[in-house]
Amino acid sequence: MKRFGKYLALGLVTVNAVLLLTAFNLLRVDYSRNYIENGSFEAGYYQHQGISEVTVPNEWKIWYAEESTPKTPSQDDPFRQPETVVWNGTHHPEPERSLFWQQGTYTFKAFGAWKPIWVKLWQDNSNVVAGQRYRFTVPIYPDLIESYQWDGRKIVASDPTSGQHRLVVTENGRIIADTGYLDGDDIPFLEWTDLELEFVPQTSNVRLMVEFRGKWGLINNGWFIDDISLHAVAGVATPTKRATSTPRVIVTPTVPPSENGTAKSIEGTHETFFPIVKTYSRRN
Repeated sequence: MKRFGKYLALGLVTVNAVLLLTAFNLLRVDYSRNYIENGSFEAGYYQHQGISEVTVPNEWKIWYAEESTPKTPSQDDPFRQPETVVWNGTHHPEPERSLFWQQGTYTFKAFGAWKPIWVKLWQDNSNVVAGQRYRFTVPIYPDLIESYQWDGRKIVASDPTSGQHRLVVTENGRIIADTGYLDGDDIPFLEWTDLELEFVPQTSNVRLMVEFRGKWGLINNGWFIDDISLHAVAGVATPTKRATSTPRVIVTPTVPPSENGTAKSIEGTHETFFPIVKTYSRRN
């Protein structure tokens, strides 16, 4: 009985410690201001290069792979132009609104049927202060469908490499923080996940980018993104003691990867980045 009481007390201490760490994590982020421009896509949109099938939120720019873009390893068919839309949810039924909209009236959707697609959405941001730590957060919903049942229910893509996701922050063309590519083992398909990356800029101008790609010609290669944010973070990040209610993955690379995902060295001794990627499922 005494041993049981000892273990029970130890368990309570552990739970309390996790709760305290979670509270510290929430307190250290300043949510009073979002430094992203048009993060929930309520401030209008435009057609990329006049292409009606490629609609982009104002304050954002887009790149997508074309047929001439080199394939990823083991990819069969070439990339094709995606369709993108800043989707107005006003007239959609509530079940859809609750699923695909996180904040406000609009959500961003990119998709392609029966074709591989690769999309980068970025913003050049001059709202940051050199030396201040920031947390870049992108809620993302990979709508990757392998097939449909007779009653319309979706069959999720079974290959975790069907979808790859990445956050990148650059400064003067140089990568200062990078999650690397995360697939379905890290970012579950058919549910919302918050993908986060922390960084410390050395100037007041950075480029913030979210990237996603599907290398197979699924019946639907689709992604939803909404309510992107950039918040200041107080103090020094402690990634080994981060705690969330439903953790998925925590990655703390020692050097930022290059564009092809391989590690590269960093010149200088001052701190230019401290990437932390945290994903967790949003279960409503």
